[in-house]
Amino acid sequence: MAGPKHPRHYEESFKRQIVQLYESGEPSREIRAEYDIAHSTLHRWVQGIRDSGSTRATDNRTPGR
Repeated sequence: MAGPKHPRHYEESFKRQIVQLYESGEPSREIRAEYDIAHSTLHRWVQGIRDSGSTRATDNRTPGR
């Protein structure tokens, strides 16, 4: 059961696969529906890959955070 006290955890390879689908033109709503991923999660992964090449939160924090 996913939720604030039990968040889902995804492997880095899965995250990269999802971002690759998005970057290749797959509509985000179809990706989210097929893989049961929240809009914010997909957006965070895409931005992370674009900004730093990583989906890890610690790699994408600004200095001082």
